[in-house]
Amino acid sequence: MKNGCPLHEEVILHVVVPFLPPTSNHCYFTNRFGGRTKTKEADAFQKRLVQEVTGPHLASLAQLNTTYKDSVFRVHYKLYFPFEEIFNRSWGKKSGAESRYKKMDAENRLKLLTDSFAKAIGIDDSRFWRTVIDKMLSPDNQERIDIELAAVPLPLFGAPA
Repeated sequence: MKNGCPLHEEVILHVVVPFLPPTSNHCYFTNRFGGRTKTKEADAFQKRLVQEVTGPHLASLAQLNTTYKDSVFRVHYKLYFPFEEIFNRSWGKKSGAESRYKKMDAENRLKLLTDSFAKAIGIDDSRFWRTVIDKMLSPDNQERIDIELAAVPLPLFGAPA
């Protein structure tokens, strides 16, 4: 550790959340003043995610901002989807779907997920310098998010330590 920054990548938190964020189409609406407002569904997701993250990890989160006060982070999200949400069963069959894959991207779930995770751990998401998102087929057909947070050395991004 040098000046509150790690000298090599350090995984500092791993969380599994048993649900997925809503898509961006269900997260925000235009209010009567022309601004964007979070939906009830988005608020409920954020509250639930904060509870899931802070509950079992409260002790480690308390030290996070002290130990890694000047660090930047890599956040790796693995979103696990049931088979039916990502594959077309009728693909390859007569009059079936044109594509094997359903039109569903993981990226449109990222903004709310990142904002909620940042709130849960008490770190502004401006310090998330690398974000990775993987769309995964759930082996048990249950949706969930696997989140890994790592402190990353600034020189990896061309910045001085």
